[in-house]
Amino acid sequence: MIASKLTGSRKSLPKGARMVLDSLVEAKEMLSAKELAFRLKLKNPVSAPGLTTVYRSLELLSRLGIIQEVRLNSEEKRYELLNPGEHNHHLVCKTCGQSTKIKSCLLGATSESPSFEKELLNEYGFKVSSHVLEVFGTCKLCRERTENKEQTENYDAITLQGANDESCISR
Repeated sequence: MIASKLTGSRKSLPKGARMVLDSLVEAKEMLSAKELAFRLKLKNPVSAPGLTTVYRSLELLSRLGIIQEVRLNSEEKRYELLNPGEHNHHLVCKTCGQSTKIKSCLLGATSESPSFEKELLNEYGFKVSSHVLEVFGTCKLCRERTENKEQTENYDAITLQGANDESCISR
């Protein structure tokens, strides 16, 4: 995977970038630069790269198409590993912050229409080098919690109203 991304004068990754990449592979989840630096420091306190090196390594790995930068809500950037020839899109819950990968590229070509990227090239002469799609909303679990809370509040309101009803007061 990585060898195919390394071209020109760069035939291997610098040590810091290799450590950052290894940490992302182990994590199997999106991490921020600070989280990566913290994990690296825990794993190897003596030779872990500093935060500046982590940021530079993330920039390099992103430029090479090995990782993808994602910004969820207004949080700091997070990074995730990309499989060869793939990019990721996400559904982001604005309530809990949960991010779910969308299984396929919604901007790709279908049998009925060309890809969004081809349309941009044809219509505007704009050649897309990459794209990121993040869809914000409320996840199923948060919607269910909200609905259950509303049902409970409605039940409590009806119960209180009934308790204050004069016909319920015994003499």
